[in-house]
Amino acid sequence: MSLISCPECQKPVSEAARACPGCGFTFTPDVVAAQKLKKQKNEQAAGLLGVGFLVIMILLCSGVFTPNTPSSSSSRSPPAPKPAVKSDYATDAARQRELGQKYHPTQSEIREYLILDARQAVREGSMSKSAYEQWTKQKFPND
Repeated sequence: MSLISCPECQKPVSEAARACPGCGFTFTPDVVAAQKLKKQKNEQAAGLLGVGFLVIMILLCSGVFTPNTPSSSSSRSPPAPKPAVKSDYATDAARQRELGQKYHPTQSEIREYLILDARQAVREGSMSKSAYEQWTKQKFPND
């Protein structure tokens, strides 16, 4: 015979008992069956919890949850610099001055700089797309 818990006082009682010796609660066959079912569910939940804990401990011990860290910090290379998105007239002119030369941009370079600046203004939200299209038609009518 196994023990079940009394629904009233939660004390362990033999399933063959007709009443709880602690509080006097009378057991019917339905109450005994319900308590047995409850006990089985609790035992299954405890078993699953134990198995889950065991699996997690095995995974932790095997190193599955450890972060991937490099063996030394010197093996890590610095991030590559991002390539410049645009080259503007002032940057090119400064480069030429450093070399001791006078910088004269070509018409196509000036056009490229103007278009890049306008596209940047559209990305930043200071110019709408329709205003950009209108500006390019007005500035470069042959395109």
